[in-house]
Amino acid sequence: MIKLNFDQDPDKDEKYEILEITDSLDFTHFIKKDSIPDKLLSQCRIIELNYLETIYFQQNYKNSYQERGNDLFNFVGYRNEISMLEILLMLLNKKLNTIIVNEQNQVNQDDELSLHVKIFRDDQKEILKSVISKIQSLELKVLSRALDDFKENRLSKPPFLFNNTINEFIMDNSLLFENNNNDYFEIKENLLDSLLITSDKAMKMDQEFSKVIHNIFDDELLETEDDIVLILFLIHESNNKNSYWKNFFDAVKDYKFTLMNDGDEKQKLQELNEFYENLSQSIFSNDLPNDLFSKEIFTLENFVWASNLLDSFQINLENKMGKKFIGIMPL
Repeated sequence: MIKLNFDQDPDKDEKYEILEITDSLDFTHFIKKDSIPDKLLSQCRIIELNYLETIYFQQNYKNSYQERGNDLFNFVGYRNEISMLEILLMLLNKKLNTIIVNEQNQVNQDDELSLHVKIFRDDQKEILKSVISKIQSLELKVLSRALDDFKENRLSKPPFLFNNTINEFIMDNSLLFENNNNDYFEIKENLLDSLLITSDKAMKMDQEFSKVIHNIFDDELLETEDDIVLILFLIHESNNKNSYWKNFFDAVKDYKFTLMNDGDEKQKLQELNEFYENLSQSIFSNDLPNDLFSKEIFTLENFVWASNLLDSFQINLENKMGKKFIGIMPL
């Protein structure tokens, strides 16, 4: 049994409204060895909606949801789908680890009740391992399709949400990956590395950019400034005509994202302006290459644009070593 909890979500009121509209207020789900409840997947997608995805639904689908059909949350977008599968894997692995720990604590008990408990736990472990394997296979399938779409320039119009064509592909269970646990982590890491815009990849693929970043930030500070490095790279790389992510930058060159509340939007712009002023002092006071961060490229307008991209398309992940990192999903 899996039970979801929205209470700690900062956007819980908006998401509860979506759950009500979509008739998805039952938070208790029973999983079986050969199936994962669609309602559970849909709820996890709603949990993992970022602010952009939440208000996009409210503005475009809230009043017409019943007319458009009830399969909207079978797929939201690639960023949301991977986030959903990651949170579901975390919940399932946590449940599996709890069973294993409890099992170890009672390893020397051999009374009749303990034997019945062991049988029950063995069944639960088998179910959880089977479902975890299916979720991992689904995640690899989604990432593989995302990479194919990216390479073939099959990008829908930004913000890349609620694409029915991809939905049909996701629902086709005949295309799942066959993998073992070790294969999963290796394949997943390779797919993510080939797809996402990350600070690590930016620093490795562009040595000139890397040198500039090391001039601006101390090494100790650099590890905590993933988001700023990404914003700077988005500004820089968007001017690269041969960029690996050129199709993405072409699609989002005029992208704008405005908060629903005028007061919140005004405050956000003020904070970005202050941050830009402080950062620009560091950039323009250093002897940096003129073509990398010229005053024509590193403008407040471009800084706000890149910040909006980060807010809209950022995905939070962990690598196989448990290190957390962020990336931009470029479709």
